[in-house]
Amino acid sequence: LLHGAWEWGACAKLPLSRIACCGVRFVGRTPCAPGKLGALPVRSKEGHLFWPWRGAGIYWTCELAGARRLGFDLKLGDGWIYEKRCDCKTFEWVEPLYEYRKNIGGNAAGYPIKLGINALSGKLAQRKGNGAFNNLIWAGLITARTRAQLLEGIALASPGAIVMLATDALYSTEPLALPVGPWLGNWEEKE
Repeated sequence: LLHGAWEWGACAKLPLSRIACCGVRFVGRTPCAPGKLGALPVRSKEGHLFWPWRGAGIYWTCELAGARRLGFDLKLGDGWIYEKRCDCKTFEWVEPLYEYRKNIGGNAAGYPIKLGINALSGKLAQRKGNGAFNNLIWAGLITARTRAQLLEGIALASPGAIVMLATDALYSTEPLALPVGPWLGNWEEKE
């Protein structure tokens, strides 16, 4: 993000593969079943998050692609669109550190490295204290990309197969065609 530029513009015709933060109105194409979550979170005035079947908010484009795959109609308004102007690989140091952690053992010697990598998003979102690494754009993109990966998994499941979501986990009654493996960004499968 350091070597690019942000421009205010219309998001309606923007490919969702671009990085942008857009105002959106959304609605599910089919009636909401009791207990079924919507695809995009909305924060109440009291600060609580909920996932309605229809609503409006400001979202990163990676999440919008997942909402579309789940059958949500999106009406995109204006927003901030990022224009990349370099070939920099942001956070390129994370993957070698992850590989090093795996090589020395993830549950003992590598555990502090695991905690450090896991804390990356939180340090970027830090608003109290020093906040030396504060970057709400990166923190928001990391959170949005994680939610987008959950939406991708949900889209692969049969109706009713997803029984629970966690911050970075999906619990399903059936196997899902997700990229499973020991590499950073892949899913881990457990019985």
